[in-house]
Amino acid sequence: MAEEKIEKRKHRTGLSTLIWACLAMSAAGGAYVAVTAPSGQGRIVTLVDTVRSVLPSGSSETVYVSDTSILEDKLSALQETVSQTNRRSDELFDRVTMLENALGPLTAGLREDAPDETGALPDSAASVPMQTESSTSESPTQRTANILADPLIDTDIATSGDDAVVTATEFALELGPAGSLTDGRAAWIDLLTRFPQLLGGLSPRVSILEAPDGHTELRLVAGPIRNAATVASLCSKIKATGQACNGTIFEGQRIASR
Repeated sequence: MAEEKIEKRKHRTGLSTLIWACLAMSAAGGAYVAVTAPSGQGRIVTLVDTVRSVLPSGSSETVYVSDTSILEDKLSALQETVSQTNRRSDELFDRVTMLENALGPLTAGLREDAPDETGALPDSAASVPMQTESSTSESPTQRTANILADPLIDTDIATSGDDAVVTATEFALELGPAGSLTDGRAAWIDLLTRFPQLLGGLSPRVSILEAPDGHTELRLVAGPIRNAATVASLCSKIKATGQACNGTIFEGQRIASR
């Protein structure tokens, strides 16, 4: 009896082992078929995508790498644009410098606000009428007395009375600049106060003359004097006091002497 029980147990154990082995083989076969079948592969791909969506580290790294590459490309393009702009600015600056250097010699000789060739006076002189007669403030008697006061002027300086005729050959004393007719009159009154014996018999005018530096300007002149030697003698006396004086032609706009 005991032996029969032992045999039955062995038979049951072997049968159970065989059954479990068959079940394991069936499960393995089913899994293999599931994997190799098209539907099974689709499920695996879906599972992998699901895992990737759940784990953001891999996908975010890809996005970050892509965004960084785009930013680097844009930065490189911006740097190139800035470099091109700087080069164009340098080229433009060089061209402007060349133009300025080229135009400099052309404009250096231009005279600012120079009177025209006709000898017209500035607008400030237009309001002052031309005077062809001597100032009414000085009588002929006084004028004659002033002329006789200096022996050098006695025979060489023409009187400026109503019957006097000024010619183109008459000389004058050039006594300095006059910015306008008003400035010239003020300068003449000052000089007449300082040199009454030398300038008392002369008539003041504002004439357009060439200054020592080469440009034209308004100058105060006094005349007429018919002898160049007299001009030289008078200028010598005036220069001895420190006042500028040169010989010139007696012409220009007459101004009031008082």
